[in-house]
Amino acid sequence: MTNDSAWKQFDDDLEIILETTMQGNKLKRLKNAERIRRSRKERSKKRSQFVKDPYKFTKNLLGEERSGRLASSQEEIENYLKRIHTAEYRETPLGDCPRVLSEKQPEVAFELKEPTWKEVSHQRNAEKLLQRNDATVFSRELNIATAYQSLEKGIVTGCTVSPILFIMGMNIIMKAAERETRGPKMNSGIYQSANRGFMDDLTVTTKSHVQARWVLSVLEEVVSWARMKFKPKKSRYMIIKKGKISEKFQLKVQRENIPSIVDEPIKCLKKWFDDTLTNKNNIENIQRQVKEWLKRTENSGLSGKYKAWIYQHGMLPRLMWLLMLYEIPLTTVATLERMVNKSLRKWLGVPPGFTAIGLYSRSSQFQMPLSSVVEEFKIEKCRLVMTLRDSKDKKVSEAGVQIRTGRKWSASASVSQAESMLTLRYIIGNTCIGRQGLGIDHFQQWEKSEGKERRDMVLQEVRKGEEDQRRSKSVQLGCKTALQQGRYKWRHDKVLQTLADILETERRKKRPDLKHEKPAIQFVKAGEKAKTTASSQGGLLSGASTWEMRVDLNKRLVFPDVVRTNLRPDIVLCGSRSKSLSSSIRMEVVAEVRDEEQNQENSSEKTGRGCREGIMLVVEQKERANLGTGQQRVVTGHHY
Repeated sequence: MTNDSAWKQFDDDLEIILETTMQGNKLKRLKNAERIRRSRKERSKKRSQFVKDPYKFTKNLLGEERSGRLASSQEEIENYLKRIHTAEYRETPLGDCPRVLSEKQPEVAFELKEPTWKEVSHQRNAEKLLQRNDATVFSRELNIATAYQSLEKGIVTGCTVSPILFIMGMNIIMKAAERETRGPKMNSGIYQSANRGFMDDLTVTTKSHVQARWVLSVLEEVVSWARMKFKPKKSRYMIIKKGKISEKFQLKVQRENIPSIVDEPIKCLKKWFDDTLTNKNNIENIQRQVKEWLKRTENSGLSGKYKAWIYQHGMLPRLMWLLMLYEIPLTTVATLERMVNKSLRKWLGVPPGFTAIGLYSRSSQFQMPLSSVVEEFKIEKCRLVMTLRDSKDKKVSEAGVQIRTGRKWSASASVSQAESMLTLRYIIGNTCIGRQGLGIDHFQQWEKSEGKERRDMVLQEVRKGEEDQRRSKSVQLGCKTALQQGRYKWRHDKVLQTLADILETERRKKRPDLKHEKPAIQFVKAGEKAKTTASSQGGLLSGASTWEMRVDLNKRLVFPDVVRTNLRPDIVLCGSRSKSLSSSIRMEVVAEVRDEEQNQENSSEKTGRGCREGIMLVVEQKERANLGTGQQRVVTGHHY
């Protein structure tokens, strides 16, 4: 093959390679464009769904994923519904039960006046509701609709009368078992009821398993008389002996064994009960749940403001219910709030150094409609304290239940402090502010309020205390003399001690005495390239071979012979040579990310006196646990 033919073949091969490469790049660009188009379309679809019904979108986003699939035919479904909702012995009288106590006749006569128009309208709506729910349609995944089913037993959905009648029947059953035994004795000396119920859920608490069998036998007899059935598979029992769970005994109801809580934990009102008798596993589950909620919200495809709305109106109420049920310390709640704050800063587009004061403040110039997790946690715990303390049931109000929230904060102490402040405000009375006259503002008197109104006043006072703490912290963060007056001393000294240890290690290293000479000019001949050599940049400590360091730690030292500045230095480094640099480091409390600008301003300032030069390096002491620019420079040795 000649040279010409070889070059021609090479040109043909090169054209094929280039064409194939261009086609591949074009296909890649088309795939990326299609992916971007689909993602935009999906985000637009989700935004429209959110705007149409934000609460439904939030419920589907944060709710638990449903498992299972209906694989039955329409005939099987209708037979099952007919068997479940049909009462075979509905018209047959129950007869007498010796366990059921006879109730006393009412002492107060019923109101016999003519019904009002509101009562008539309500009754008509109830009748329409009963007529509409007398036949129920069930739609399933199979896209089938069952025939109308006659509801002969159970609670009708939406009816206001059925739940009341059901509760009355459950009270008859619970009253029949009260005579068997008393409940446990509290520390305050009050005996609790052995039976406690919430709708169709019953909780039996006795001193021994023998008494529990007595109560179960009576309940079994009365429930069978009422033509009802227990569900042992959905029930659990737990026997504690000498502080440990015992499995020697087995409890039964209606000839079926009740599972132990050791084998199968149970959830009631979204609260898990297991054999550990602690909240450690539940707290870990809550933390995982919050991370999962934040992850789902982040991947929802919505804009930042919609994500913040989901947190405020969807995530926060669900989280508050869990925090109210369990005994969780305040430090754990603060950890959850830091996780939430990180996501809120990202969604709102604010810098990472934007503090929680700016997110949740109610008295600043810029206010956002967001609530703090810690503040809402305190409000819920204070509400729980007052609900238990002010209950009309003496067995609840005098039980002496303690709400544990850790050692850092006490709910009962916070309620007492708020009530003391309201009492003091009532004694002082309504004062005039400025030129406003008497009676301009409504003054709610503490002594004349009661019930819900009093609880709302206490909770409002607790919120005011939290806002006062945020306001004072904001003032301290922006105050130039905060450190000079000794505030933030503990955090300041901890960070300063770490920086001093790092600088002390670097200061003791041996360094050659570098001579500052002008670099020689390198001449390059025509057609040659200049030789590049790795330039070694010397830091602040490269100006002298030995250094002396003085640290303002646990003292308030002044360095008049080294630096003349209005700023207060914390670390001063002095070189051994007479005309070497003297470096000073000042720690500063900042609330926003302006540390880079401050470093540039202070580093360019010559603060020396006589023949010495001074460089001021600002090290940020932030509220959050992350390193600022100045701290990174000192720790990584950028200025060594």
